[in-house]
Amino acid sequence: MAQLMGLFDNGADPALVDILRNIANSKLLPIPESLQPSAFRDAALKATAGDDDDEAEDDRTAAIDAFLTAPYSQVARYDDHVSGRAAFDTHQGVKGLEFPRVMVIMDDDEAGGFMFSYEKMFGVKGTPNEATQRLFYVTCSRAEESLALVAYSAAPQAVRRNVIGSGWFGADEVELIEPSLSAPN
Repeated sequence: MAQLMGLFDNGADPALVDILRNIANSKLLPIPESLQPSAFRDAALKATAGDDDDEAEDDRTAAIDAFLTAPYSQVARYDDHVSGRAAFDTHQGVKGLEFPRVMVIMDDDEAGGFMFSYEKMFGVKGTPNEATQRLFYVTCSRAEESLALVAYSAAPQAVRRNVIGSGWFGADEVELIEPSLSAPN
C-alpha cells in the first residue's frame, strides 16, 4: 500500500497504467482478465509471441492501453461525465435538458464520426443532412439565457458569409478568430 500511495507523492498525478501495474505487481487486488495484458505487458508480449491473435482482441487491448495513459485525476471527471454531473456533455446527451448558458463546440475533424457534418450545414462543403440540422437545433435550443456557438472550420470566412447570408445571424453576432500561423515561442 505504501508503494501505491508513493505514486502520489509531492502532488504527482500518475497514469492509470502505473497504478494498475503497481497493484498487479504487489498483488494488492486481483486484476480483471481484460486488464491483464496491460498490467503484465512484458509477460503478455512474451506469452503471445508468434500467436495469431484475434484482430478484435488486439484492437480492444490497444483501446484499453490508450485509456490507461490518462492521469488518475481524470477518473473523477470521467465519473462526473458518465453520471451526468459534468458541466458539459455531448450534443446528443443534452436532448431534453436546459441550461442558463450554453456553448456549442462544432468540429467535424474531432467528431470522429460521419453521420453529422457542420461544414456541410454551414455551406462550406457538400449538402447538409437532416440529422445535422436536427442536432444543431437540439443544441441551440438548450440555452435559456445565452448561447455561444464555436465552429472550427478549414474555411472560416465561408462559414461566416453563409450563416450571415442565410439570416441565421447578424454580422455583429459572428466573430471570426483565425489561428496564428506561427507557433508561439
